[in-house]
Formats: sequence, structure tokens, C-alpha cells
Amino acid sequence: MRTDEGQPISRLAAGQKPLILSKIAGVRCPTCNALQPIYRMNRTNPHKGWNKVAAHECSSCKSWLYFDGKGRYRRFFLIGAPLFLLSAGIGAEAVTHIDGLHHFHEARGGSEGNFLGFLVTVFLFVIPTVFFTSRFESVQTLEKNGQI
Repeated sequence: MRTDEGQPISRLAAGQKPLILSKIAGVRCPTCNALQPIYRMNRTNPHKGWNKVAAHECSSCKSWLYFDGKGRYRRFFLIGAPLFLLSAGIGAEAVTHIDGLHHFHEARGGSEGNFLGFLVTVFLFVIPTVFFTSRFESVQTLEKNGQI
């Protein structure tokens, strides 16, 4: 049974909107269908060991929301890991064809991404894909007395 004992409830400040990564993640309130900030919702993960909160308060309907963590490992191995590897591979391949983001190895006769190419791969290909997999998380509503 999930309780809020000793753990705070996360809230957005007045006028604060979810960021672009929250739009990619697409986590919505099951009650009012409002977009929720992914960085706040990830803190409700039951498998997280630090910087954890009991729930996040929806800014429009005031429901307390949390990720229940059911099927988390199955989602990781069937969706998360393959999409991560695919996006990293596509990003690394794309970087090898852009001047300034790779260097040529004469001995092998091929190109390989440099540090800037690695950063481009991570920020443009991998991170959005990882946040996209949050669409498959199960969002539940916590009762106001702290019990499900």
C-alpha cells in the first residue's frame, strides 16, 4: 500500500508550464488529461532510491499522481533498450556524415564521431527517445488520505 508518510508532494509553481521534454514524454493526468512534467513524475517512481516524492499534484484538477511501476522491467527490455540502441546507432551513423562532427581514420578507411558528434547524438537522438518511452508508464491517482 502506498502512503505519503515522510515523502513530500511535488507541485508546480504558479504559472510554470511543462518543458518540451514533457511534451515528448506525453505523460497525462488520467482524470483531466492535462500534460504533466516528466521530471516531477519521474520522482514518483517506486524503484527510485533517492530524491523521491510520494506523488505529484496535477496543476489543473489537483489530483495526486504517481507512476505505479507495474510492468517496468518488461517495458525496459521490450521497448526501452531496443529503442535506445536503435536511436544511438542512427545518431552515430548520422554524425559520421556531417563535417565537423567526425574524424577520418586512414588505417581503417572510415569515419568515427568526435566528442561534439557524441553530444549531438545524445541530445538529439538518445534523450528524446528515452523520454518518449515514458508514454508507456502507468499513471495512477493517489487518494488524499495517502492510501490507494
